[in-house]
Amino acid sequence: MGKNETKDNHSFEQTTFYSDVPIRGTTEDRLNRSHFADTIADSLLSCDGSENLVVLLNGKWGSGKTSLINLIKESIVSIDHNKKTNLITPMIIDYSPWNCLSQDAIISQFLSTLSNNFKGKRIKAFLKTINKALLSKEVLELLDFIPLPSPITFSIKKVASAFQAYSKSITSDKSDLEVKKDQVVKALSKSKFRFLVFVDDLDRLNDSEIRIVMQLIKSVCCFPNITYVLSFDKEIVSSALCNEQSGAKTGGDNYLEKIVQVEFDLPPVRAEDVKSITLSDIEKVLGARIDKIDSNRFEKFLAYGLFSKFETIRQEKRFINLLNFSLGSFDLEIDYVDLIAITYLRSVDQRIIGILSKYQPWLFGTTDPYQNDFSENKKRFYKELDSTNLKGMDEYFLTTLFPYMFGCCPNGIGDDYLSGKLCNQKRFDLYLYSTLDTDDISVESIKTILESEDVSIISKFIDSLKEEQGRMFLIVLTSYAETLKKKSDFAFLIDYLFCNLSKIKFSSQFMLVDKGYFLGEICTISLKTIKAKDTLEIIDNSIAKSSDITTIIDFGARLERVKNHSGQVDFSSIDDQTRKDLISKIADKAFEAFKENMDSFSYRVSFGISFLIRNKKAEMKDYICQHDLSWKASFLSKSIFVGRVDSSNRGSYNSYSYSIDEIGSVIDLSELKKEEILKVSLSDKERQNIIVLLMQIGNFKPDDGNNYYTSEDIGRYCEENGFQFVPSDSYEKPDRE
Repeated sequence: MGKNETKDNHSFEQTTFYSDVPIRGTTEDRLNRSHFADTIADSLLSCDGSENLVVLLNGKWGSGKTSLINLIKESIVSIDHNKKTNLITPMIIDYSPWNCLSQDAIISQFLSTLSNNFKGKRIKAFLKTINKALLSKEVLELLDFIPLPSPITFSIKKVASAFQAYSKSITSDKSDLEVKKDQVVKALSKSKFRFLVFVDDLDRLNDSEIRIVMQLIKSVCCFPNITYVLSFDKEIVSSALCNEQSGAKTGGDNYLEKIVQVEFDLPPVRAEDVKSITLSDIEKVLGARIDKIDSNRFEKFLAYGLFSKFETIRQEKRFINLLNFSLGSFDLEIDYVDLIAITYLRSVDQRIIGILSKYQPWLFGTTDPYQNDFSENKKRFYKELDSTNLKGMDEYFLTTLFPYMFGCCPNGIGDDYLSGKLCNQKRFDLYLYSTLDTDDISVESIKTILESEDVSIISKFIDSLKEEQGRMFLIVLTSYAETLKKKSDFAFLIDYLFCNLSKIKFSSQFMLVDKGYFLGEICTISLKTIKAKDTLEIIDNSIAKSSDITTIIDFGARLERVKNHSGQVDFSSIDDQTRKDLISKIADKAFEAFKENMDSFSYRVSFGISFLIRNKKAEMKDYICQHDLSWKASFLSKSIFVGRVDSSNRGSYNSYSYSIDEIGSVIDLSELKKEEILKVSLSDKERQNIIVLLMQIGNFKPDDGNNYYTSEDIGRYCEENGFQFVPSDSYEKPDRE
């Protein structure tokens, strides 16, 4: 189904996104700064305008400096309209150098802005002359015809030479420019008009551009009856005015003191105000969905620091926009508290998404037995977290999101609690990767495709999926299964997955959770929705039809476990004998496939062999005994467990190990002779795997004392025993920390 069709089947509410624009007046003042703006406005109107004055509004990026300027201007106009004062109302001039594309443009626009607002001919002529002079080849040197502090001036020789050269080109009088400026000063001193020039966004310029603007204000256009109100982050501008002289670094604060006469620091944004604004905006964004908020759980997140990292309204707007966007990406039932929490973390630092993805097996408590070092991984997790803007966040915040993280075993966590939450593993990608292209991966589009019951259409759709969409497809597919009511619907879906699940592409980062998990969950939904005997009939028929050995073995392993910890895969409603019969049928089919082609188990060869040994031990032992050493060596080379391990002293690397007890139950390992088995013709990879088996049989210890080996361990063992070992390019050497 196309994008437009999908939207036609939904009812969308109008979504409001907040652009990062300043407020325009007191009606939008959510930080209660109007009184502060009134105070500054009164001061600007009351000051003596006979001398040039420079006022600074100091504040960090995103602290609301431009919004404060708008409040000040509104207050000035309001005072005039209400005629509460006899003071002369100044003419307001706005100048933003950030809009200029070059240094020349900064100079030209500054002078043009003043000229357009001044009425005297002499003033206009002077500014026009200055503009022409400053845009000549000596643009920067000519700014210095009135001395400035040394860090932002050029040498006296350069200034004199440049000024003299330009003066000759426009007049025979060397001091013509200075004479004209004196005339402008006298004219403005007698003027009844006052001017307020607001210069915003100065801290967004590069260092040289900041110096130019400061030179223009202090050296060129420091006229009487003009007050400059500068808005910037003092730390940034001070750094730009800083210079090294005679080997010693001189701070820019000293030079700012000579330029700025009055300084106002923006009031700090109170955490209580930001929280109040955020809660109000969340209520607007959620609308009627606010009733679905679990208030008790939401209060816990607030107590554990939700929104505590917000220091500016800009950060709050970013969060609200992300929340708005996420809501527009979901057409599934979700937990809004979890969505708010994860969106908050993302808005503070996007890197949290990568960190959570990396550690998801430990967050869900589903780590492989070879990778269950909770304490070490927990240390690394929080170390990575502390490298982000979320440093120091309350651990209880995360354990409220992920109750099972790093081996926690909370009480009272059942199916009802997990439903729709981030800690429900099938929802994880939905919350974290909702920005994936899901135009054609919605419940409605899947419903349309599956209800056609045209295998060619479904296969074409699955083939079109990108690797990163594979797991998202299965997540939405399980939600679609929850809408089914009829046996025939479940029959088609389950039968199709048993036969085609291995064809769905997955990216490597999502392989931690097997595809069989989703098949198990859909079968669980069927067991709860229709009669159990009907579901069992569907499963039985699907197993019989399927040639997808990897999928049916994975499903058989799910049946063996009966129920996973989250309860999403639950076969406890099937009586033990029926369950054992299904496992036996799967084992029979898998054993026949094994005898026909051992490699048919695909990347899960060792997993499949382990399943067969558990369920067909006698048959496996008899069959293996019938073969020669060459076949046995090939068999053993495929029975190895290869996985990824994160070790505190080795970094991240490929690991290799055998389940000796399982392998030893179907083949006599004591009869293996090193010299004979290593003479068998094997590929480099197979030979390496056999060496790992010999290492385990000989109780050879890895470097770090764990039960798995790296290619370095293998090389060390071969060197000590005189074996030849040439690592293949596919063998990954450990990255030591």
